[in-house]
Amino acid sequence: MTIRILAGTALAATILLATGAHAQSYAQTEKPMFTLGAGVVVAPEYSGSDSYDTYALPLISFEREISPGNTVYLKGLNAGLDHALDERLSVGLMASYRFDRESDDSTSLAGMRDVDAAIEIGPKVRLQATPQLGFEATMLVDTANSHNGFTGRAGADYAMPLSEVTMLTFSGGVNYGSEDFVETYYGVTAAEARVGRPAYSPDAGFTHLDAGVGVRHSFTPNWSVQGRLAADYLLGDTADSPLVKDEFQPKLMLGLAYSF
Repeated sequence: MTIRILAGTALAATILLATGAHAQSYAQTEKPMFTLGAGVVVAPEYSGSDSYDTYALPLISFEREISPGNTVYLKGLNAGLDHALDERLSVGLMASYRFDRESDDSTSLAGMRDVDAAIEIGPKVRLQATPQLGFEATMLVDTANSHNGFTGRAGADYAMPLSEVTMLTFSGGVNYGSEDFVETYYGVTAAEARVGRPAYSPDAGFTHLDAGVGVRHSFTPNWSVQGRLAADYLLGDTADSPLVKDEFQPKLMLGLAYSF
């Protein structure tokens, strides 16, 4: 296991900050505009790896209603604008950052081409069925000529207050990738083929299921600790890739945050 510091950006905090999104409304009388903090993530070296990295990371979250029904936000790897159609249904435009993948990230990637970081943009629809239960769908297109494809996700989340200061959250979803996307991250060209890593050309399809459980505990009106255990389960042509050493991809996140 290696230890790395994520440089230059707080965007890696996506899953940690998502843990606190619902908790704030229970733990505080007013929803904070900013959240700042630090955390640690243990995650696979790349999607499909059976080896793990430990990342130290900053946490930044921002949310503000700029006009009635219109909210801008930055939450980890995601930023965007949401427009409320009514009390339960909202639509929006979301941008998401996907980290690069380099051949020296793992010995299993030796000889593979490097993949640049991607900036993906697309629509989002959310239905807040109850104060605790929400459904969300996104479709994001690469705008940075990294994988030149698109991804889609449909999922649900549920927030369960354990007390006035402690929130438990559950989430899950199914993810889709276009042919260009899966070819970039899971394909192997003839030039990249090695003994034990044959050439492979996957098709578009459902790439993985995701699930997670998170907890946030506010021990003062501003300070909170938060953690999340999550996992992806790779599917179909994605799981069959010779780059995939394990279909089950767990992640553990822990952090300390200050909200104001």
